[in-house]
Amino acid sequence: MLGYDDHFNIEGKKFYSHYSENAQEEIKDRYLNIVDNKLTKDIQEENILDCNGIEIPVRNTSSFFVYKGRGTVLTFLMDITSERTLENLESDIEENIKVLNKTKKFNALITNFFTNMSHELKTPINVIYSGIQMISMNLKEPDEDKILRSKAYLKTMKRNCLRIIRLINNFLDTTKLESGSIKLNKRNGDIVYTIENMVQSVANYLKDTDINIIFDTDVEEKIMSFDQEIIERILLNLLSNSIKFSNDSKNIYVYIMDKKDSIIIKVKDEGEGIPNSKICIIFERFGQVNSSLSRECEGTGIGLYLVKSFVELHGGTIKILSEEGYGCEVIIELPVQIVEDVNNTVKIIGETNEEKIEREFSDIYTI
Repeated sequence: MLGYDDHFNIEGKKFYSHYSENAQEEIKDRYLNIVDNKLTKDIQEENILDCNGIEIPVRNTSSFFVYKGRGTVLTFLMDITSERTLENLESDIEENIKVLNKTKKFNALITNFFTNMSHELKTPINVIYSGIQMISMNLKEPDEDKILRSKAYLKTMKRNCLRIIRLINNFLDTTKLESGSIKLNKRNGDIVYTIENMVQSVANYLKDTDINIIFDTDVEEKIMSFDQEIIERILLNLLSNSIKFSNDSKNIYVYIMDKKDSIIIKVKDEGEGIPNSKICIIFERFGQVNSSLSRECEGTGIGLYLVKSFVELHGGTIKILSEEGYGCEVIIELPVQIVEDVNNTVKIIGETNEEKIEREFSDIYTI
């Protein structure tokens, strides 16, 4: 086992010389312990060195006995190289199976995502193309009725263009989150005003529908640092989900609660709710309660993943309370922090609230 051609080559060699220098003291202490405590059987696995200094895994079985009036240790060494190799193979196989299953699951998610993505893109593009065809026909012999119909087609085409923009923005943001390239533009401001202003804009946008948005707060003003654009996107995404899944119950509630060191934002609806088995996956990338192409509501399954990621970028937490058939409540808690405004340049005015709402609600057909 030690690789010697002749047993005479072993004569005169110390047994401990077949252990590494680091292990020699430990081995000596072990044998002294066997003698001192008169252990009848001590089994351990260790490595010894062959004549070329190559490690060999062995099982060391040592026993104390008295030989010619002296305490003695008898040791049997068994080469367990084949056992170790088999164990490593079994471990590798088990690990490879785990990796394979994880890869299969992820590939299934990716395949499902791109299938849904293709469906999400194809639907609005078909609508836009059909609208272009109809407008082209109406322009050949225009009259008042055809002009009115063309205006309706243009409105539908605009909504579907916004839907594609929203889809691509979400997809790009997901990629940026994975690469860590998204940076918040946090500034000190009144988060209560930001949320209330957006809720009022949504309520005005929905004034001709049967959807009621009820806003309440226990604090009139709360100055803290946050990225206004991101907070608005979070709120619009949650309201969009509540509208989509509210069925005939159209009361949606937005609450703000002040906890001094943190702020609580709640969005609650009275809709169909989420099954308990699905709550754990809806914040996952590509996670959907219903991922079939025949589902009633459109979506790629990355909206709530983005919401959760944006909340966590603010140092906050998000959770969902829901019971199937009894609505859903999303609870966000953000830490109250104040940052030093290093750049006080006034931001150039971009989209209006109505434009943001039109884009975020572009896949809701009931509006």
